[in-house]
Amino acid sequence: VVVMALLLAPFLTMVPGVVAGITEATFSESWPYPSQGGSAFAAIGNELKRSGPFEYFLVAMLTCSALAAIMSTADSVILGASNALSIDIFQGVLRPGASQEAIVRCGAFASVAMTVAGIALGVNVTSADFGTLLTMQNGIILQAVPAFLLGLFCDVSTQAITAGILCGIVGFVLAWTVGNPLAPLHVPVANVGALANFAVVAVAQGLIRRCEAPQDAYGQSRFGERLCAETIRKSMKGTEEPDRVLLALSGVCVLLTVPFYGALGLPAGLSLGFPTWVGICFLTSISAAVLAFWAAWTWRSAEVSGASEGGCSAPPVPSDLPVRGHVAQEADGVALDAIDVEISGVAEEFGGRAGGQPLSPPG
Repeated sequence: VVVMALLLAPFLTMVPGVVAGITEATFSESWPYPSQGGSAFAAIGNELKRSGPFEYFLVAMLTCSALAAIMSTADSVILGASNALSIDIFQGVLRPGASQEAIVRCGAFASVAMTVAGIALGVNVTSADFGTLLTMQNGIILQAVPAFLLGLFCDVSTQAITAGILCGIVGFVLAWTVGNPLAPLHVPVANVGALANFAVVAVAQGLIRRCEAPQDAYGQSRFGERLCAETIRKSMKGTEEPDRVLLALSGVCVLLTVPFYGALGLPAGLSLGFPTWVGICFLTSISAAVLAFWAAWTWRSAEVSGASEGGCSAPPVPSDLPVRGHVAQEADGVALDAIDVEISGVAEEFGGRAGGQPLSPPG
């Protein structure tokens, strides 16, 4: 259900923004000068406010909703960063025996520092610099992909993952600042760092395959045994995974959403008033979402898979099953008196229901 909701959410959240951008691009030249210099949201808001009190109220509500969404995202980022610094680094690495008060103070200091840095960057960074920040963010986030992706299928060592992350970040920085060696293939610099990460992890894992798994006493005391591929396979036993053919077709459609086909720099053809590549991107995006939605629909947990096979289990044995014998019970180390249980009449009745043969008392 979560995967299906995530597949449906972009079409519900992005379409209003696309419509607002098209509206602003179409009518902005006929609007007053103050509305021409702002963003699509601000320009449409300025024009709606001039229509009447209801439109003014609507613009105010939309503005408050936008600010609330921004605040929600910002405080989630700040809380996540402060938790990582205070719990994972401060308590987990620097001071394992730190008190709760010290951890709270570290988290509060990290939150204040993140807020101040965010305000300073927000004041000085312009929309033209957003692309640079997005490239930097993608280059760093993609370094975590090998750890998660390879960890699902094989037991990758910590040394290999660490070496891959370091080399991936260095490769990303060099491709960004010096030159992208895969630029003729239209590969972004962030993906260059990720490819370097995968390559180094593969080589390092082959060289240190015989190394024993690292022991983390503190982590095991908090979270239990280290999660590995074998543990994942055991926990997923009996689960019917999504159809791989559908996932592969969805991945192909995702690749086709990138307009790498055709000659660069030439005027794009128009279809229904839109560039042709926009229509292709829209259709392939819908196809990728539908195929992924279909694949998620074929995903069945172990309980659902067992129930869908049509098998039935034996009826539960009644708790008051009559037996004849001595039942010894013990509680808190004190042996209770043996209880002699005999309910023969009910035993014969239950035996008849079980197939006509009375149950023999044990022993």
